[in-house]
Amino acid sequence: MDVVIVGGGGYIGFNLAKYLSDTFLVTAVISNKEKNKNKIKIFNNQNVITVSSIDELINLRFKEGTCLIYLAGHSVSDHSWKDISKLSRAYIESLTKCLDLARKHNLKLIIGSSYWELVSSSQKSYINLYSAFQASENSIVDFYVKTFGISVVKMFLSDIYGPLDWRRKLLPMLIEHSHTSKPIKLGNPIQIIAPIYINDVLKIFEKEIEEFKPNKIFSRVQIIPVKIYLLSDFVEEFQKISRQRLIIKWSSIHKLREDISDYPVSESARKVFGKTAFKQGLTQVLKFNN
Repeated sequence: MDVVIVGGGGYIGFNLAKYLSDTFLVTAVISNKEKNKNKIKIFNNQNVITVSSIDELINLRFKEGTCLIYLAGHSVSDHSWKDISKLSRAYIESLTKCLDLARKHNLKLIIGSSYWELVSSSQKSYINLYSAFQASENSIVDFYVKTFGISVVKMFLSDIYGPLDWRRKLLPMLIEHSHTSKPIKLGNPIQIIAPIYINDVLKIFEKEIEEFKPNKIFSRVQIIPVKIYLLSDFVEEFQKISRQRLIIKWSSIHKLREDISDYPVSESARKVFGKTAFKQGLTQVLKFNN
Protein backbone atom coordinates (compact mmCIF):
# COMPACT_ATOMS: atom_id res chain seq x y z
CA MET A 1 0.00 0.00 0.00
CA ASP A 2 1.11 3.57 -0.72
CA VAL A 3 0.78 6.45 1.74
CA VAL A 4 0.86 10.15 0.88
CA ILE A 5 1.37 12.63 3.73
CA VAL A 6 0.48 16.28 3.22
CA GLY A 7 2.34 18.23 5.90
CA GLY A 8 5.51 16.14 5.89
CA GLY A 9 7.54 19.05 7.25
CA GLY A 10 5.53 19.30 10.47
CA TYR A 11 6.48 17.46 13.65
CA ILE A 12 3.79 14.77 13.38
CA GLY A 13 4.01 14.44 9.59
CA PHE A 14 7.80 14.20 9.62
CA ASN A 15 7.86 11.48 12.27
CA LEU A 16 4.95 9.64 10.67
CA ALA A 17 6.64 9.56 7.25
CA LYS A 18 9.83 8.11 8.77
CA TYR A 19 7.88 5.57 10.81
CA LEU A 20 5.66 4.36 7.96
CA SER A 21 8.53 4.12 5.46
CA ASP A 22 9.54 0.79 7.03
CA THR A 23 6.23 -0.72 5.90
CA PHE A 24 4.77 1.44 3.14
CA LEU A 25 5.91 3.37 0.09
CA VAL A 26 5.61 6.93 1.41
CA THR A 27 5.36 10.23 -0.45
CA ALA A 28 5.61 13.39 1.66
CA VAL A 29 4.47 16.86 0.64
CA ILE A 30 7.00 19.20 2.20
CA SER A 31 6.99 22.87 1.22
CA ASN A 32 9.88 25.34 1.47
CA LYS A 33 12.58 22.88 0.44
CA GLU A 34 15.42 25.22 1.40
CA LYS A 35 14.14 25.59 4.96
CA ASN A 36 13.44 21.85 5.24
CA LYS A 37 16.53 20.55 3.40
CA ASN A 38 17.75 18.57 6.44
CA LYS A 39 14.40 16.79 6.70
CA ILE A 40 14.44 16.06 2.97
CA LYS A 41 17.93 14.59 3.32
CA ILE A 42 16.65 12.27 6.07
CA PHE A 43 13.66 11.33 3.89
CA ASN A 44 15.96 10.51 0.97
CA ASN A 45 17.98 8.19 3.20
CA GLN A 46 14.78 6.37 4.19
CA ASN A 47 13.37 6.13 0.65
CA VAL A 48 10.59 8.64 1.32
CA ILE A 49 9.63 10.42 -1.91
CA THR A 50 9.21 14.20 -1.52
CA VAL A 51 7.21 16.72 -3.51
CA SER A 52 6.97 20.44 -2.79
CA SER A 53 3.23 21.08 -3.14
CA ILE A 54 -0.18 19.45 -3.26
CA ASP A 55 -0.45 20.53 -6.89
CA GLU A 56 2.36 18.12 -7.79
CA LEU A 57 0.17 15.24 -6.60
CA ILE A 58 -2.24 15.85 -9.47
CA ASN A 59 0.21 14.25 -11.89
CA LEU A 60 0.93 11.18 -9.74
CA ARG A 61 -0.51 7.76 -10.46
CA PHE A 62 -2.12 6.40 -7.32
CA LYS A 63 -2.35 2.69 -6.66
CA GLU A 64 -5.64 1.23 -5.53
CA GLY A 65 -5.94 1.49 -1.74
CA THR A 66 -3.58 4.47 -1.40
CA CYS A 67 -4.11 6.40 1.83
CA LEU A 68 -3.85 10.20 1.84
CA ILE A 69 -3.10 11.76 5.24
CA TYR A 70 -3.71 15.48 5.71
CA LEU A 71 -1.65 17.09 8.50
CA ALA A 72 -1.06 20.55 7.05
CA GLY A 73 -2.72 22.69 9.70
CA HIS A 74 -1.78 26.16 10.88
CA SER A 75 -2.04 26.54 14.65
CA VAL A 76 -2.43 30.00 16.17
CA SER A 77 -4.16 31.09 19.36
CA ASP A 78 -4.41 34.83 18.77
CA HIS A 79 -4.36 35.50 15.04
CA SER A 80 -2.79 38.40 13.19
CA TRP A 81 -3.65 39.73 9.72
CA LYS A 82 -1.12 37.45 8.00
CA ASP A 83 -2.55 34.37 9.74
CA ILE A 84 -5.88 34.74 7.95
CA SER A 85 -4.40 33.67 4.60
CA LYS A 86 -2.48 30.79 6.22
CA LEU A 87 -5.59 29.52 7.99
CA SER A 88 -7.65 29.81 4.83
CA ARG A 89 -5.02 27.96 2.81
CA ALA A 90 -4.70 25.15 5.36
CA TYR A 91 -8.35 24.54 6.25
CA ILE A 92 -10.10 25.42 3.00
CA GLU A 93 -7.89 25.51 -0.12
CA SER A 94 -5.37 22.72 0.59
CA LEU A 95 -7.91 20.48 2.30
CA THR A 96 -10.37 20.85 -0.59
CA LYS A 97 -7.62 19.88 -3.06
CA CYS A 98 -6.97 16.73 -1.01
CA LEU A 99 -10.68 15.91 -0.94
CA ASP A 100 -10.80 16.32 -4.70
CA LEU A 101 -7.80 14.02 -5.11
CA ALA A 102 -9.57 11.45 -2.94
CA ARG A 103 -12.67 11.79 -5.14
CA LYS A 104 -10.83 11.47 -8.45
CA HIS A 105 -8.55 8.59 -7.45
CA ASN A 106 -10.74 6.78 -4.89
CA LEU A 107 -8.23 7.38 -2.09
CA LYS A 108 -8.64 6.76 1.61
CA LEU A 109 -8.38 10.10 3.44
CA ILE A 110 -7.35 10.66 7.07
CA ILE A 111 -7.44 14.22 8.42
CA GLY A 112 -5.49 15.13 11.54
CA SER A 113 -7.32 17.74 13.61
CA SER A 114 -6.87 19.49 16.95
CA TYR A 115 -9.14 18.67 19.86
CA TRP A 116 -9.75 22.43 20.21
CA GLU A 117 -12.58 21.89 17.74
CA LEU A 118 -14.19 19.67 20.39
CA VAL A 119 -13.60 22.35 23.02
CA SER A 120 -15.45 24.85 20.84
CA SER A 121 -18.27 22.36 20.32
CA SER A 122 -18.64 21.74 24.06
CA GLN A 123 -18.55 25.49 24.76
CA LYS A 124 -21.03 26.11 21.90
CA SER A 125 -18.81 28.95 20.71
CA TYR A 126 -15.43 29.30 19.02
CA ILE A 127 -12.42 29.96 21.23
CA ASN A 128 -10.43 31.59 18.44
CA LEU A 129 -10.31 31.92 14.65
CA TYR A 130 -8.16 28.78 14.46
CA SER A 131 -10.91 26.60 15.99
CA ALA A 132 -13.55 28.30 13.80
CA PHE A 133 -11.61 27.40 10.64
CA GLN A 134 -11.21 23.83 11.88
CA ALA A 135 -14.96 23.54 12.35
CA SER A 136 -15.64 25.05 8.93
CA GLU A 137 -13.74 22.25 7.22
CA ASN A 138 -16.44 19.80 8.37
CA SER A 139 -18.96 21.34 5.97
CA ILE A 140 -16.58 20.84 3.06
CA VAL A 141 -15.83 17.25 4.07
CA ASP A 142 -19.57 16.54 4.49
CA PHE A 143 -20.20 17.84 0.97
CA TYR A 144 -17.58 15.52 -0.58
CA VAL A 145 -18.69 12.49 1.43
CA LYS A 146 -22.41 12.90 0.70
CA THR A 147 -22.03 14.06 -2.92
CA PHE A 148 -19.19 11.85 -4.15
CA GLY A 149 -19.24 8.94 -1.68
CA ILE A 150 -15.62 9.22 -0.54
CA SER A 151 -14.48 7.80 2.82
CA VAL A 152 -12.93 10.12 5.39
CA VAL A 153 -11.62 9.66 8.92
CA LYS A 154 -10.99 12.72 11.05
CA MET A 155 -8.56 12.08 13.89
CA PHE A 156 -8.68 14.41 16.88
CA LEU A 157 -5.22 14.98 18.38
CA SER A 158 -4.43 16.83 21.60
CA ASP A 159 -1.07 17.82 23.10
CA ILE A 160 1.37 15.66 21.12
CA TYR A 161 4.92 15.60 22.51
CA GLY A 162 8.09 13.67 21.84
CA PRO A 163 11.85 13.81 21.34
CA LEU A 164 13.58 16.52 19.31
CA ASP A 165 10.46 18.68 19.04
CA TRP A 166 11.40 21.98 17.38
CA ARG A 167 7.97 23.60 17.79
CA ARG A 168 7.30 26.42 20.25
CA LYS A 169 5.07 24.18 22.31
CA LEU A 170 4.70 23.92 26.08
CA LEU A 171 7.02 20.98 26.79
CA PRO A 172 9.97 22.17 24.64
CA MET A 173 9.67 25.55 26.36
CA LEU A 174 9.69 23.93 29.82
CA ILE A 175 12.79 21.91 28.88
CA GLU A 176 14.53 24.99 27.51
CA HIS A 177 13.84 27.09 30.62
CA SER A 178 14.80 24.27 32.97
CA HIS A 179 18.42 24.80 31.89
CA THR A 180 18.38 28.53 32.58
CA SER A 181 17.53 30.89 35.41
CA LYS A 182 15.14 32.84 33.22
CA PRO A 183 11.48 32.91 34.29
CA ILE A 184 8.91 31.31 32.00
CA LYS A 185 5.58 33.02 31.40
CA LEU A 186 2.63 30.64 31.42
CA GLY A 187 -1.08 31.20 30.97
CA ASN A 188 -4.10 30.04 32.90
CA PRO A 189 -3.02 27.47 35.55
CA ILE A 190 -6.31 25.57 35.19
CA GLN A 191 -5.98 25.12 31.44
CA ILE A 192 -6.42 21.48 30.41
CA ILE A 193 -3.30 19.66 29.13
CA ALA A 194 -3.83 16.29 27.46
CA PRO A 195 -0.36 14.88 26.64
CA ILE A 196 -0.03 12.03 24.13
CA TYR A 197 3.38 10.59 23.28
CA ILE A 198 4.32 10.74 19.60
CA ASN A 199 5.04 6.99 19.32
CA ASP A 200 1.48 6.22 20.45
CA VAL A 201 0.16 8.53 17.73
CA LEU A 202 2.30 6.90 15.03
CA LYS A 203 1.06 3.42 15.95
CA ILE A 204 -2.56 4.58 15.98
CA PHE A 205 -2.19 6.13 12.52
CA GLU A 206 -0.63 2.90 11.24
CA LYS A 207 -3.53 0.85 12.57
CA GLU A 208 -6.08 3.26 11.07
CA ILE A 209 -4.38 2.98 7.67
CA GLU A 210 -4.37 -0.81 7.78
CA GLU A 211 -8.00 -1.11 8.99
CA PHE A 212 -9.45 1.74 6.92
CA LYS A 213 -12.65 0.55 5.21
CA PRO A 214 -14.12 2.31 2.14
CA ASN A 215 -17.47 2.84 3.89
CA LYS A 216 -18.38 6.15 2.22
CA ILE A 217 -18.91 7.94 5.51
CA PHE A 218 -17.28 10.76 7.48
CA SER A 219 -16.16 9.10 10.71
CA ARG A 220 -14.26 10.50 13.67
CA VAL A 221 -11.59 9.10 15.97
CA GLN A 222 -10.43 10.68 19.21
CA ILE A 223 -7.15 9.75 20.88
CA ILE A 224 -7.57 9.76 24.66
CA PRO A 225 -4.42 10.36 26.80
CA VAL A 226 -3.37 8.15 29.68
CA LYS A 227 -3.86 11.06 32.08
CA ILE A 228 -5.28 14.57 31.78
CA TYR A 229 -3.69 17.43 33.72
CA LEU A 230 -4.36 20.98 34.74
CA LEU A 231 -1.50 23.16 33.51
CA SER A 232 -0.27 23.81 37.06
CA ASP A 233 -0.20 20.07 37.84
CA PHE A 234 1.49 19.30 34.52
CA VAL A 235 4.28 21.79 35.26
CA GLU A 236 4.71 20.34 38.74
CA GLU A 237 4.90 16.82 37.30
CA PHE A 238 7.51 18.00 34.80
CA GLN A 239 9.65 19.45 37.58
CA LYS A 240 9.36 16.26 39.62
CA ILE A 241 10.34 13.96 36.74
CA SER A 242 13.10 16.18 35.34
CA ARG A 243 14.39 17.14 38.80
CA GLN A 244 14.57 20.74 37.65
CA ARG A 245 12.92 23.77 39.22
CA LEU A 246 11.36 26.49 37.10
CA ILE A 247 10.78 30.15 37.80
CA ILE A 248 7.18 30.60 36.70
CA LYS A 249 5.22 33.76 36.08
CA TRP A 250 1.56 32.91 35.77
CA SER A 251 -0.40 35.24 33.51
CA SER A 252 -3.23 37.22 35.03
CA ILE A 253 -4.51 38.22 31.59
CA HIS A 254 -6.48 35.50 29.81
CA LYS A 255 -7.08 36.39 26.18
CA LEU A 256 -8.50 32.93 25.55
CA ARG A 257 -11.32 31.13 27.29
CA GLU A 258 -8.96 28.66 28.91
CA ASP A 259 -10.81 28.13 32.18
CA ILE A 260 -12.06 24.76 30.98
CA SER A 261 -13.15 22.44 33.74
CA ASP A 262 -13.51 19.24 31.73
CA TYR A 263 -11.60 17.61 28.92
CA PRO A 264 -13.92 17.47 25.88
CA VAL A 265 -14.84 14.00 24.68
CA SER A 266 -16.76 13.63 21.44
CA GLU A 267 -19.85 11.43 21.78
CA SER A 268 -19.79 10.59 18.07
CA ALA A 269 -16.09 9.72 17.83
CA ARG A 270 -14.60 6.26 18.21
CA LYS A 271 -12.15 6.30 21.13
CA VAL A 272 -8.60 4.98 20.98
CA PHE A 273 -6.25 5.26 23.91
CA GLY A 274 -2.66 6.33 24.35
CA LYS A 275 -0.51 3.82 26.23
CA THR A 276 2.55 5.81 27.30
CA ALA A 277 2.32 7.51 30.70
CA PHE A 278 3.78 11.01 30.85
CA LYS A 279 6.59 9.95 33.18
CA GLN A 280 7.72 7.29 30.72
CA GLY A 281 7.36 9.59 27.71
CA LEU A 282 9.15 12.55 29.31
CA THR A 283 12.00 10.27 30.37
CA GLN A 284 12.45 9.29 26.72
CA VAL A 285 12.27 12.91 25.60
CA LEU A 286 14.94 14.03 28.08
CA LYS A 287 17.14 11.08 27.11
CA PHE A 288 16.93 11.93 23.38
CA ASN A 289 17.33 15.66 23.88
CA ASN A 290 20.48 15.20 25.93
